Amino acid sequence: RSLHFRAVSSASASVSSEFSSRTPLSFSRPRARALADGGPAARVAGLTGAMTLYYYYATDDQQYGPGTIDDLKAVFKDGMLNDTCLIYGEGFEDWVALGDLPDLLRELKPPPPKPAVKSQPPPPGVPQLNKAQPAPPPRRGPASPAQPATPAGQPAAPARQPATPAGQPAAPARQPAAPARQPAAPARQPAAPARQPAAPAKAPRGGASGAGTTAGVGAGAGSWVQKLTCDLVPYYYNKQTEALQWDCPEELKPREEASNNAGQWCFIPDEDEGWLPARDIGAGNYQLLNGRTTQVKLKRGQKLIPLTYSSLGRTHPDLVLLDSLDEGLILHTLRARFGKDEIYTAIGGILIAVNPFKRLPIYSPDRIEEYHKRGNKVMAPHPFLITSIAYNNILERNLNQSILVSGESGAGKTETTKQCLSFLAEVAGSVNSIEQRVLSANPILEGFGNAKTVRNDNSSRFGRFTEVLLDDRLKIAGAEIKNYLLEKSRVASQGPDERNYHIFYQLCVGNMAEEFGLMHPEHFNYLAKSGCYAVDGIDDLREFEDVIDAMSTLGFGGDQIKSIMSIVAGILHLGNVQFVADTSGATDGSVIAAQTMPSAQWAGTVFGVDETSLQQALVNRTMRIVGQGDITVPLRVDQAMDNRDALGKFMYDALFDWLVERINQSLRPPRSGRREPAFIGILDIFGFEIFEQNSFEQLCINFTNEKLQQLFNEDTFKNEEAVYRAEGVDFPPIEFIDNQPVVDLIEKRGGILTILDDIVRGPGKLEQKDAKLSQMMDKQFNSNQYFVPSNQHRGLRGVTAFSVKHYAGQVCYNVEGFVLKNMDTLFPDLYNLMSASQNAFIASLFPPKTEEGKKRTLGSVFKKSLLDLISKLRSTEPQYIRCVKPNPEKRAGLFYGGICLEQLRYAGVFEAVRVRKNGYPFRYTFVEFLDRYRVICAMSGRYIPLQGGTPRQQCEELIRRTNQHFQTMQWGRTMLLFRADEYRTLELCRALSVEKTSAKVQAIARGRLTRRYLRKVTLVRPKLAAAVQSRDADQLDAALEMVNETLGVFANFSISIPIAEWQAAKE
Repeated sequence: RSLHFRAVSSASASVSSEFSSRTPLSFSRPRARALADGGPAARVAGLTGAMTLYYYYATDDQQYGPGTIDDLKAVFKDGMLNDTCLIYGEGFEDWVALGDLPDLLRELKPPPPKPAVKSQPPPPGVPQLNKAQPAPPPRRGPASPAQPATPAGQPAAPARQPATPAGQPAAPARQPAAPARQPAAPARQPAAPARQPAAPAKAPRGGASGAGTTAGVGAGAGSWVQKLTCDLVPYYYNKQTEALQWDCPEELKPREEASNNAGQWCFIPDEDEGWLPARDIGAGNYQLLNGRTTQVKLKRGQKLIPLTYSSLGRTHPDLVLLDSLDEGLILHTLRARFGKDEIYTAIGGILIAVNPFKRLPIYSPDRIEEYHKRGNKVMAPHPFLITSIAYNNILERNLNQSILVSGESGAGKTETTKQCLSFLAEVAGSVNSIEQRVLSANPILEGFGNAKTVRNDNSSRFGRFTEVLLDDRLKIAGAEIKNYLLEKSRVASQGPDERNYHIFYQLCVGNMAEEFGLMHPEHFNYLAKSGCYAVDGIDDLREFEDVIDAMSTLGFGGDQIKSIMSIVAGILHLGNVQFVADTSGATDGSVIAAQTMPSAQWAGTVFGVDETSLQQALVNRTMRIVGQGDITVPLRVDQAMDNRDALGKFMYDALFDWLVERINQSLRPPRSGRREPAFIGILDIFGFEIFEQNSFEQLCINFTNEKLQQLFNEDTFKNEEAVYRAEGVDFPPIEFIDNQPVVDLIEKRGGILTILDDIVRGPGKLEQKDAKLSQMMDKQFNSNQYFVPSNQHRGLRGVTAFSVKHYAGQVCYNVEGFVLKNMDTLFPDLYNLMSASQNAFIASLFPPKTEEGKKRTLGSVFKKSLLDLISKLRSTEPQYIRCVKPNPEKRAGLFYGGICLEQLRYAGVFEAVRVRKNGYPFRYTFVEFLDRYRVICAMSGRYIPLQGGTPRQQCEELIRRTNQHFQTMQWGRTMLLFRADEYRTLELCRALSVEKTSAKVQAIARGRLTRRYLRKVTLVRPKLAAAVQSRDADQLDAALEMVNETLGVFANFSISIPIAEWQAAKE
């Protein structure tokens, strides 16, 4: 309890006048009793003979008074007052427990005992407050009732900050005003206040809702009352059933909400917005929220989605907690949260991230600290939370983790990945600052692997899996990056309003441009086709400097950097080489156009090869025929251009692979004989793609997403079923789209990829192999329900196509170019020429080919690397982040529901929500349940240990003590499983119990700190007094310095009080 040091009588003036009370000094109740023989409580108790009027809190936690000593005796007899109740009387400095006033307590229960007097509060004979008496000071503690007025002449007591329950945000601290210094003893009693404030509503029994403030409830509210937790979060308590809940009961809802609920509400389909809430006003007309009226024409098989109007106001950060599971309410929730810049929403442990296309102040180091040290607080969904969960899982369970970031181009995958890495770098740290080198890899990989597309200004055109390696102390020991399927075709061509890779434009404006003969991007064929040279918000010169700085940080040498940039420049010069038909001979060959010969010479120079040999290799190829030797075959103009582009793409792809491996050399930790290091893997990979023209690259990308969706299905759906079976719990059938047949169609022996490899290795002219591929697939998969053959694609003139029914939708693929892209080869003439380059760095990119390497296809390499990735992910515990692009214009504040709805369907979000909601997403083993909710044993205000034997029996007893109904909770063999409603009720009970428990813990801690502080004050006061008496400046300075050293952090302690000698020394 809080006790002020003050001059309450002449007997205590000699002690109390030493201090002036700014803030009450807190003592735990046992300590207060220990002081009863000589401390402040004893001195207060010595005044009881002169006191005539008292205020008190009865056992029903209501305040009564003033009353005489006889009134107190009657109430004490009635049981409405006991030694734990707080009491205040004239001359008291603060509320004091009756048990801490032994003289008064003995006076209230003199022998012989009188018969008990039955009464109801307010107790009989206790008069109401009158204007002639002073009101008591506000009661302190976590369950403070309405504050009565402070007696005149006394300083206002500052409010003690209540304990913050776990899972709730901390309430802001209030700084109490400093009171005027008081005289040693008041000459007379102060005047009474004008009126007594209204007493708070009576607290219900059992203590379930005692830790809160009752809000006003209108007539007709029935048994429900609104209350507040200590940090002012409203909840609701039923006085009859003792039920607790967070949601407002119907009988307490305002009339406006009731009137809005009138009529039939539903979600209606909208082409642009997906689903919109509307009220049925009859005759096929519907009124939208903005008041506009519209008519709805449903398509075949389409239905309206029923809606309860009040559900629109409950936009929970976790979709599992929504009132219904339909597409309409989920989409409405995401739209409403996006409008408030709440771009992150959860589905249990899955995060949905909607790209805001603007900077938000939610990624600071302070925010990282909040999520890292969140304890039991329920934090808003965020990539920091997902990464924190993964990091803690390694700490607690020693299980490798993975974070899978997916979404279409422009959805924000790259930015989300960087936030995850930033969190790990800040939280885990390292001994040798390796985390800074991990972050330094980003500018290099983005410069060489990212480009502007119509969907995203900084789109990653490759897949990336970053393993952040952790040592035994969970510090970052290093990292390793694996790259997947760089989009090589972008080197030679881009779509309208798109750009090539950033590094080309950066080099053109950088300080190396003149050295390599580079000019404005418009002068280069590989950059000028799209007509887009600059991007708003991207400074190519500054980012080029960032790339060079990052290379230096990672240990790249000056010669290496120069060689890397020479390849980039050489590719640009190579792209400017043009060809014309060779009219000098009888063949239909080609030669380099005279006006572009300087570009060919530049390319030869920077590649370190003979210029004439390069020119010959560009327009000819050598064909080896068994038994006849080598034959030189001239290339037509179109074939020479393809040969030129193949060299540029091959060199850039080889350079990118080398860069990734070189970065890994800088990040890889030294090998030791110990076990493999733990890791958190972050996967940033291309999302599902459906374009007007889809080719081999899109098939590989969509196959990747099929495999990742299969992993998601296993983790989210199949494993869910396995848990229910293992626990013997009844559960509804889990329905989801099993994409195993589509995966088999593409990767299984006899599938699309193996047929494509057979065509590449088989006989026949290259020009005829695409048609042969189409014929073989039509024959092989004619009866496969997930394959659409070429003869069912009408309206595609001159195009041979097939379609695959992916989990995210049907995609039509153009067969043209499939075989050539899968060959992924460079004619031996150019390959051998580059392998013999005088530039050792370039020559290393073209090592001698093995027989196995000659037979390798792009499809087979990609399939193997993808299977290795999936195997690695299966060995980890995955966390999922689904990124969503809200509009195609890449503009802030725009949310197009139709586009978002499509992406949510592709990502399997609706199935995940349905499984989490219909199943039992919240589950604890019996021991884990006890660890989290055992504090509920203190709901009554006093901790009562559990009596059960086994953990299950203790869980059963704990559930009974809540006095709540958990009708759908399932008791498994080893764990408790429950749904969102039960979880929220349990968390409310836990929060209320924590409020009461933490207040007691704080009181004990504050008491200990106070006693330490007072000992220090007692130590320094004589020395300060001596220095003041000496009037010597040096001695005063030394004394003040001694005070600072002795008090230390206590100099700014929240309960610190002015020391007269200290102030005198300063003056």
